[in-house]
Amino acid sequence: MLRAAGWALLSWLCYGVHAYLLARSLGVEGGAPLWLQCTGVREAALLLLGSTVTVPVAAVIAVSSRLLFIVGDLAWSAVAVLAARRVLRPPGPPPPP
Repeated sequence: MLRAAGWALLSWLCYGVHAYLLARSLGVEGGAPLWLQCTGVREAALLLLGSTVTVPVAAVIAVSSRLLFIVGDLAWSAVAVLAARRVLRPPGPPPPP
């Protein structure tokens, strides 16, 4: 259970870094306070960025973040499908001598 909690905490912190980098790439200024705002429950924290940035910029960060995660999830799903096909493929005939 502790191992799972540790992984969850690590992924939560990575989500915060991801949102922080998105905000910085949109020109939002801020150091640790901005990172702390980005490291909460993802969509709620991103919408709370409205206290630091304008609401439209916070919405762009939230939507961009969600789209990037969807693309990542789809890419990893494709990798899993290809790997499963490779593993489950019946062996072919032996190569000729």
